Parts: sequence; C-alpha cells; structure tokens
Amino acid sequence: MINNYCEVTTKTAIDLAYAIRGKNTKEKIELPKYQRNLVWGKQKKEKFIESLKLGFPVGAILLHRQGEKNGVINYLIIDGLQRTTTIFDYLDNTTNYNLTTDLQHCKSELDALIAKLKKYLELDSETLADVIQEYIGSELVSGFEEVKGYSAFQLNKFLSSKYSKALNEKALPLDSLNTEYSNILAKLKEKADIHDIKTPVIEYSGPSENLPDIFTRLNTQGTQLNKYQIYAAMWEKSKIEIRNNNIIELIKKKYEDINEKGLSIGNDENLDIIKDFNIFEYLYGLGKYILTLENEKYKTLFKPETSEDDFQDIESYIFVITNYVYQAYEDDQIVKMENLDKFISKINQNSFENAIIHCIEETYSILAPILTFSLNQNKSKNLTFVPISEIQIISLIVSIFKFKFNKQLKLKTIDKTEYSKLKRNILLYYWFDICDGKWDRSTDTQLIETIRNDRYLKDISLKSWDLLMDKYFNEQLSRRHKERTNISKKDILFLKYLYSNIVSAKSEKSKTNYHIDHIIPVSLLKKKAQNLDSALPISAIGNLCLLNEEINKNKGDKTIQEYLSEIPDSDAKKVSKEFEKFIFLKIENLNGIVRKNISEDNLLEFLTSRHKEMKKVFYDSFEIK
Repeated sequence: MINNYCEVTTKTAIDLAYAIRGKNTKEKIELPKYQRNLVWGKQKKEKFIESLKLGFPVGAILLHRQGEKNGVINYLIIDGLQRTTTIFDYLDNTTNYNLTTDLQHCKSELDALIAKLKKYLELDSETLADVIQEYIGSELVSGFEEVKGYSAFQLNKFLSSKYSKALNEKALPLDSLNTEYSNILAKLKEKADIHDIKTPVIEYSGPSENLPDIFTRLNTQGTQLNKYQIYAAMWEKSKIEIRNNNIIELIKKKYEDINEKGLSIGNDENLDIIKDFNIFEYLYGLGKYILTLENEKYKTLFKPETSEDDFQDIESYIFVITNYVYQAYEDDQIVKMENLDKFISKINQNSFENAIIHCIEETYSILAPILTFSLNQNKSKNLTFVPISEIQIISLIVSIFKFKFNKQLKLKTIDKTEYSKLKRNILLYYWFDICDGKWDRSTDTQLIETIRNDRYLKDISLKSWDLLMDKYFNEQLSRRHKERTNISKKDILFLKYLYSNIVSAKSEKSKTNYHIDHIIPVSLLKKKAQNLDSALPISAIGNLCLLNEEINKNKGDKTIQEYLSEIPDSDAKKVSKEFEKFIFLKIENLNGIVRKNISEDNLLEFLTSRHKEMKKVFYDSFEIK
C-alpha cells in the first residue's frame, strides 16, 4: 500500500509570518539545522514579492508536520526558507522594497495630483511616480504609518525640497494639495499590501528520519544548494565534540543571527552549554574561523567577482577541500562525501585545522605576486580580481596538502627542490589553465585526476606553452570593435604576469600606481575604424601596456612620439627609457607604424610584432624553455 503523507493547502502571507515568528497561537514553524543561510539578495527578494503580487506561481513551501503540543501544531521548514523569510521581511519593511509596480496602479491619483501641481511644476505621471518611490525609499520614511514619515506633510516637504530651485525656494502649498497627496498614499498602501495573498503549502506528516533524504532529493533537482549543503542533511545526527572554542562561538553566532531575524531552530538546545555539533556545523564554523584569521587575504583568494545573489561563502570551499583532503588521506582512493563525518571523527581536529590553514596560506603566498599586483585607476577601481573557479583553487590547496602532510596530519620531511618546483608550477598553471579554460566546465573527475596524478609537479612543455600563447594572441586579433571596450579579466591577469618581474618590489612598496594604457591611442584607432567603416582590434593585448600613473596622465591621448616631442630634451631621454622598458620596443621602431594615418595592415603588423615580444618577455620572466 502506498503511503500518502502529503497534504496540499494554502497559507496567507500574514499567517506564515506569524507562525515562523511564534505569534500564531495555533501554528509554529521552525527550521532544521541543516538549512542554508539566509542568502537571498535584494534583487531576488523583490522579484519574488513582485511575483506574489502579480499572482504568478512561486512554488510550494514544504513543511514537516511534527505533531501538536499545547494546542499548537509544530512544523519544520523543509523547502522554502528564503520565500518564507522574504515574506515576513516585506511585511515588516515594505518601504525598503521597490514599489514602482504598485505605483503604476495609482495612475488616476497621480494624474489628479499632476493637474494640481501644474501651477507650480511640470511633471508627467512617470516622473512623479519615480519621485514618490524616491521619497518612500528615503530616510524620511520607515513604514506605512504617519509616525514613520508616511504622510502628506512629509511628501509635500520632500517635493518642495527636491524642486526648490524651480519653486524659487518656496514650499508647495500643503493645504491645496493635501487631498491628492493623501489619496495617492492610501492607494499605494492598499496596492502594496500582501497580508492576504495565499501561498501554496505542502504538509508532510511522515516519519522524521526521511527528512534528510527528502531535503537532498528536492535540492538535487535544481541549483538551490551547493554540494556541501545537500550532504549536510545527511550529517544531521553525526555529533562530534568541537575542541576549538572560536569555531563554537562562530556556530553559535549563526544561530543567534537567525534568532534575531525572528526564526527558531528545530530541536534547539541551550547553545551556551552545548559542545556537541554535527559535521556540517563544524566545517561551517571552520570556514568562518579561517576568515577571521586573515580576513582580506583569504577573501581575495576565496571570493570571485560574483553578484550579491550568487555569492559563494568560504565554508563551501572548506567542505569540498575537506572531502579531497579525505581522499588524499586515503591514498587517492575514491571516497564518498556522505562518509566525511567518519573521517572527521577519527582525526585530530587541531592538526586538521592547522594543516588546512597552512595549505591555504601556502596557496595564497604562491599566488600573492599576482593577486596583490594592483593595477588601479583609483582606490574604488582596484583591479585585484581573482578569475578563478572553486574547483581550481581547491586543486591547488589539496595538492599542497598531499605533498606536505602525512596521515597523522603532520608536516612530512619534504624534498625542497621538488617543493620549489611545485610552487613554481602552481603559479604557472594558474595562468595556463585560466587562459586555456580548463576549469570553466570542470567536474569532480577532473579534480580527482589532477590530484591523483600530481599534475602540478609536472612541467608544462614548451610546445604546450607555444600552442596556448599563439592561440591566445590570434584570438586577440579577431576581437574587433569601433569603440573603446572593457579590458577582459583574462587580459588583465596576463598583464599582471607579464609585468610582475618588471615592476620592482620597491615600486610596489612605494605605492606607485600603474595604469593600463593603449600604445596606439584609442581615439586614433576609433577615428580610423570610422573612416574604414570596419572594426579594428583596438584593445588587443598587443596594444596594451602598463605605464607609470604620472607619465600616463601627462601623455593623455597623444602617441608616444607626440608626447616625447613636447617635453624638454633633458626629460625626453629618461622618459623614453621608461617607455621602452614597459612596451618592450625601441621608440624608433614605432615611427613607421604608430602614426596618425596608420593603416589596418600597419596595425596588424605592429600587434603581431609586439605579441612576439610579449611572449619572449613572459618566457624569460618565468624561465620557460
């Protein structure tokens, strides 16, 4: 006989909010410890609320009915935490959300106000709606009550201030506009209200031991959770005593933060006395602990440029690193992540934590000459990005672990020559693999093979380098535009490698800024492209160089030859040497090519020539032969 443990119902937004905050006298909703963090960003929250208002399907919230106690039915959220918390966040902080869609339903009220405002201001309904949205999102308003700034008086004050010049510093007459203001505010409050909007809910009343499996099955169907969060459900009952008090405090902080948001954890215990946590909690806390040690340093290593909604916390890396450390520990035998709890239970925690931190520190120090090489226009545009995938960084860290640590998680006696080779190769493979796109669609199998075969101990052949660099340079010639374009992250990374041995440590310490400049000015090539009615490789890597900030600013949009001809002869010789150092060409070699009437053939000839010089400089810098 098939068991039917599920019942489909609906709950209003206000009922859900009250239940999850314990204000509902009939129902209480909690969340299990293996649920993910509250990670939705503002954009996702607003899209979800907009979908609710439009009546679009938003997916059911899955609750586990745990029984009744003192007349209150208790539930656990199995799926839908983000949606549920967004609902009660919106109910509490409606004016923090974009209400433009709701204002579109207030057109008649907006038009009535515009008709009255004509004596003083010329506004259309769209502009007025934007201004009202600006008012609602301002510090003047903190809620839909008059005492929180939501009033005709405050709206009039806001409009008068915004258009003070057009009004000759006079305030709009509140008495004659009060009715129209009040009508708009009342209508907007009505349209923004979601209290009675219903959300589909599935209530599961089956055995609680099925919950981790249900949670895993739900989330393997999509991309809601990353891998470690899926397996976390399987470790719910695997308790260990955590020795590191700093990690314990960070786990407690997570739950305190959740409680502050009005949520409660299922089967909660007194966090002040508990030391037994599960593997999920331990590794989560370890990830957070590592960030407290060298916050900015590790963020540089672990935080790729992503949107707010896609941000990958460091604990994600720690879970996967631990899994592959486990595999290296087992002599490269295939291991299952769901058995990670058994590995953690049998090792010395302190040794394990020190080993992980050591390998992360080593990885950072190897890549630091590139990661810390700052190419900046100003402090707000510091080009210290990390174009690296999660699996690539893990492959580096675990390879170092495998080389340096034994089964007791202690440092081995290592061959220093071999380790120097490993460090050199890691730095080179970092660029080689990013340029080649090796990790763009990486898989677990690829990571396993990289670690098992000790890939980073094997030198990249000269033939492989030639094929890669020639392909890279040829692709540059095919990237054509008629306007200035953003320089790609890959190109910026190559420039960092290219100039890392040219820009001295002394220059870095003196905080000398280096700008990326076009050797043949963009303005000249733009004009040429327009005349030819044909796109050109304006920002090909061969046309890019680094220049001292002061020289670059003084040079402006001139060609190098034009700039040198305008400065005193006493300075020109010194500046010429600086240019030659950074463009890898003699100034006289530019005379026949870099000129105002440059042809497309001249440009391609120049780029091809400089590509060869760049390749030579790169090979010499890193002793590739």
